[in-house]
Amino acid sequence: MYPFTYHRPGDLADALSRLAADPDAKLLAGGMTLLPSMKHRLSAPSQLIDIAGLPELRGIRRDGDSLVVGAACRYVEIADDPAVTAAIPALAQVAGSIGDPQVRLRGTLGGSIANSDPAADFPAAVLALAAIVQTDRREIAADDYFQGMFTTALVPDELIREIRFAIARRAAYAKFHHPASGYAMTGVFVADFGETVRVAVTGAGPVVFRWHEAEAALTRDFRPAAVAGLKLPPAGLNADMHAPAAYRAQLAAVMLQQAVTEIFSAGSGSAAGGVARPRRTAPVPVRAAQYRGDGAQREPDGRSRLSLTVNGRRHDLAVEDRTLLADLLRDELGLTGTHLGCDTSQCGCCTVHLDGQAVKSCTTLALQTDGADIVTIEGLATPGALHPVQHAFSACHGLQCGYCTPGMIMATTDLLARHPDPTDAQIRDGLAGNLCRCTGYVNIEAAVRTAGAALRHRGDA
Repeated sequence: MYPFTYHRPGDLADALSRLAADPDAKLLAGGMTLLPSMKHRLSAPSQLIDIAGLPELRGIRRDGDSLVVGAACRYVEIADDPAVTAAIPALAQVAGSIGDPQVRLRGTLGGSIANSDPAADFPAAVLALAAIVQTDRREIAADDYFQGMFTTALVPDELIREIRFAIARRAAYAKFHHPASGYAMTGVFVADFGETVRVAVTGAGPVVFRWHEAEAALTRDFRPAAVAGLKLPPAGLNADMHAPAAYRAQLAAVMLQQAVTEIFSAGSGSAAGGVARPRRTAPVPVRAAQYRGDGAQREPDGRSRLSLTVNGRRHDLAVEDRTLLADLLRDELGLTGTHLGCDTSQCGCCTVHLDGQAVKSCTTLALQTDGADIVTIEGLATPGALHPVQHAFSACHGLQCGYCTPGMIMATTDLLARHPDPTDAQIRDGLAGNLCRCTGYVNIEAAVRTAGAALRHRGDA
């Protein structure tokens, strides 16, 4: 990454002031797209303004016929929030199907729609649910918001505060996900408001769009048969190494059928279409450190100071603002069990625990962890004894070359803390953010089951 200055503003006014003063500054929330783009030098902001913990951008509430979600709310919070699951279950399903557990822990609603990635899931929900994007200065209707690939109606110094979703009578989302990233190759969100129906398609084109022919057909007759023969023209759709335009057009038709069938089968109740993802057993707190304003002291050479605890030992360090957590662990602290693989936040071999939750350290800035408690693979075992998860991976031959193993083990310990006796679906979802290059998944899943049994017997789970 090119050099930049990192700031954690004390409040929203501070963030807006910094953003307005520097046209080359960018906002940082989850960073799931921004940081990989910066690592590949596709983006070079002069400043990163970390707004992830600002209380003005958080919170989920029902307001009459609308559900209001703060821009800094993370995917995992939206997926598990009772107000969301009661008002718009399909919105919770969207949040719970994005990427993988590590991505869902960090990614935010505001970041997703501000980026307008063609493969993002949330834009389909925003458009189909006739949402209103509330910024620091105005309201923008969803129909006017998404303007093109990575292009929105936002002006450079504008900030999204919250999104107001209209509560549909019933809704569903179905997608065909990319097998590595978990994002939508094509996804269709259907929202039935009674007198009108809105259908939004993501992943298929350069930008999310409404499928008006499907809307008209379902408004006349809301049954799967009404759209059985409907075809989406492939002209203008995305074509890349993953799928040609004609294939994405066919996927759109199939996903439309799945979403409508889900709603129709559920009767008059709101439905969450598609494959359900296992939910967390406990809410995930936002790190208290993120609520502090800039308190970092700078060295004469421009480096910033931070304090964090790694494997039970406190460290006071000075780092460049662009230092990634993975590089800090490996290069500064010598903890080379945290591996680097894809450099795009897909393989998961850099997974560590940040305040008890699994994150990918290759897309986490070191300064974002100021005041945090970090555990790496080196911190799991006790003197003379492997951790039960480590022992299970060895006993079940859940490794071959071993390069992915530290990340797999860290993801597994996080999974078993949430699901002490996981189902097969929970295991596969819990490890969705970790790739084994040797294809040894059968033994890895066996190791997870064995470790879970050992932890339950020991009383740790």
